[in-house]
Amino acid sequence: MTLLNNSSIKFLTILFVVFVSAAEIDICVPSFPQIQYEFVISPFQTECLLGANLLFHCIAALFAGNLGDKYGRKRVVNIGLGVFILSSLLCYFSVGYYSLLIGRILQGIGVAASIVLAPVIILDFYEKEKQQKVMSLFNGFGTLAICLAPTMGSFATLFFNWRFNFLLLVLLGSLALAVFHAFIPSDKKNNPHIGFSIREYAIIFKSKVTVLYITSLSLCIGAYYTFVGMASIIYVGSFGVSLKTFGIYQGLLTLAFGLTSIFSGSIMDRIGKKVSFLISIGLMILFVVACLLFVIFNVQHPNWITSVIILLSIGVVVPLNMMYVLALDSIAGASGKVSGLITTGKWLFSIFGIQTASYFYSHDFRSTGLLMLVMELGALVIIFVLLKKDDKYRENVYHTVACKEFI
Repeated sequence: MTLLNNSSIKFLTILFVVFVSAAEIDICVPSFPQIQYEFVISPFQTECLLGANLLFHCIAALFAGNLGDKYGRKRVVNIGLGVFILSSLLCYFSVGYYSLLIGRILQGIGVAASIVLAPVIILDFYEKEKQQKVMSLFNGFGTLAICLAPTMGSFATLFFNWRFNFLLLVLLGSLALAVFHAFIPSDKKNNPHIGFSIREYAIIFKSKVTVLYITSLSLCIGAYYTFVGMASIIYVGSFGVSLKTFGIYQGLLTLAFGLTSIFSGSIMDRIGKKVSFLISIGLMILFVVACLLFVIFNVQHPNWITSVIILLSIGVVVPLNMMYVLALDSIAGASGKVSGLITTGKWLFSIFGIQTASYFYSHDFRSTGLLMLVMELGALVIIFVLLKKDDKYRENVYHTVACKEFI
């Protein structure tokens, strides 16, 4: 078997492409205080560098699947990576805030193709019975990439400066494009008659259960990424935490969220799905209570805040996994559209949380904590509604049902 036809090489190639694409989202977040100081901008403007990136990533993600089917997945991913590399160069050479903002917008558009189409490409390499295990590894790795990126960005900024994050993305993006082009064969599944109408998503909004799944998933993830987006401004800018220490805090969150995502299936096999679910719900409730107390008493100690965020990081994994599987199976023949809306929804709630928290930012954790509290409480309410009204969700909690990892 040649190297080109080796499925493991193809799998590792896709993993690397997704790692680079996912890391793009928040690798520069730890350098926000430096960027804010250099360009003399407000916290709200600074957070727009993340919010605008995610917003245009959401928009592009809605069309990436159709583009792949119409023109070929490999071709679309190649073009997307090319846009990503050029936009990263624009960010690196930015001489003002608005050129950096435009670069971040183009970065979000560029990586949308690889994020959306990579899972579809991977499934083509494996037989049906192996696909679930492969997707679990794939999604767990993608989760780790997003969580690990701020830690990478912290040390890159510490030893160099904020521009080095974008130079690193240029180098990684170029390598990703090279290996993807070399090891992933061209696909013949293209259809010139495919359209791009948003009305194709209307069927999803006719299902109340599907909408509840998507909303709860989006709220859970939005709460987490609201903190990720604001963390450097709070810890470094207001609490005076060094970039080195901030990198350690981010590393702890990486271990908590990423590793729990990867091993959640094994954990449920060992202690049972019902027990895992109840522990997770308990941790989420504990987070809501602790977060409320932190907001009321204006807690400003990074160790305590990090500990509470770790509760959230661990607690959301099992409910997210369950809802993700059930959401994809809730409407026959619409799993791709549901997946696209989950991606769009989670980033839209993240944008809302980050931009709102930065707008009301008062150099403490309160605005961020309050938004996280509201979103997580909303997610919990929907979970309990689904337990009461959706037979499939109750069956999933009380009986053994196959589970995918979530990104």
